[in-house]
Amino acid sequence: MTEKNYKKYSLNDFLEDREFISWVLYGRVTADDWDSFLERYPKKAKDFNRAIEIVSSFREIESNLPEEEVYRLWKQIDLFDSEYNTKKRRLSVYLRYAAIAIIFVSIGYSVSWLLQERNPSTFDLSQVDMTQYTGNESQLILADGRSVELADNSTIEYDQTGDEIVVDSDSIITQRDDKEQISETVASISMNQVMIPKGKFSKVTLTDGTKVWLNSGSRLIYPARFANNREVFLIGEGYFDVTKNSEFPFIVRTAEVNVKVLGTKFSVIAYPEEETVETVLVEGKVEFSENEELAILSDPVILSPNQRAIYSKRTTETIIDRVDVELYTSWINGMFKFEGEKLEVVIRKISDFYGVDYYLDPALINEHKISGKLDLKDTLNDVLLVISEMAPIKYRVEENKVKVFNKN
Repeated sequence: MTEKNYKKYSLNDFLEDREFISWVLYGRVTADDWDSFLERYPKKAKDFNRAIEIVSSFREIESNLPEEEVYRLWKQIDLFDSEYNTKKRRLSVYLRYAAIAIIFVSIGYSVSWLLQERNPSTFDLSQVDMTQYTGNESQLILADGRSVELADNSTIEYDQTGDEIVVDSDSIITQRDDKEQISETVASISMNQVMIPKGKFSKVTLTDGTKVWLNSGSRLIYPARFANNREVFLIGEGYFDVTKNSEFPFIVRTAEVNVKVLGTKFSVIAYPEEETVETVLVEGKVEFSENEELAILSDPVILSPNQRAIYSKRTTETIIDRVDVELYTSWINGMFKFEGEKLEVVIRKISDFYGVDYYLDPALINEHKISGKLDLKDTLNDVLLVISEMAPIKYRVEENKVKVFNKN
């Protein structure tokens, strides 16, 4: 093995090393040296093992190609790296992995087998409109396309079969005709949706008894009934009280991350416009991981109660900290609790909850911190009055917009 500065080797360096690639794919080029690599450089174990996993993932495709063709493909990836990135900023691991997939697909080899291998889910989103919901009314969308308009703070409860849905403890909706012959598999992947605009929220009880509170501006997509798995897709913010079932874990999927549990209480915040995705665990344990397309690049994180996982969409990194869970879950009980929160965050949350736009005087940004509780059963004016007693602000409510100014 040619002498190199392996002490400074990164994941990208391993992926660009032809000898390393050849060793992983074919077991060639002084394999004994690579076999003993971790004995000499134990601190490189994480990047070394991850690089092996990434290269090995394409072994099935590359086994059908001549060896020189394999190296040509890897050279194309290096070219992609150099052409689209400056020397000071190398291609990120995530983009490099995407480049690998793109190049293989471009020559007619599919990497779908890799994702399927890592994702045995039957949760099918192809039949669901994933565009941002911009309506003004809360809606329940059934698998057959019927739309049910919901009250401002609605409750939706499914029976165990998923055939009947009780809305606001009053209206009963039939999901399908009992005479209709539908297989359990087809029924289980027929998606329902609850779409909640800003200014409203909802509580949904799923067929397994799991309860989900949806905050304003959120959307939950889920099977009409659970069969061989329990998976839902969340856009926005939801609090989950999951019914325990050791045989079938409950998985909350978002565009970037997945949260896997057996039975527990936790919150997920996954608004498309936010730079992060967060999960806060109240009780039990959850497994927090990137979605299938990114999971090859990172290990799942196990959260304990009172911990929060924060996933950065920009860097694809996850950090863990300890928090007061009430700061993230009090909204399900009609309260907002803040502790040293920036004024601009408080105003945004209040505006979203009451379904209004807002303007904040730039002079107030990063200037004031808010601590205390706000009763969301109060009117918008009452809540703003309380905030004005915590910070030197004055405000006006004009039609559907709140304007907040510096009091001085």
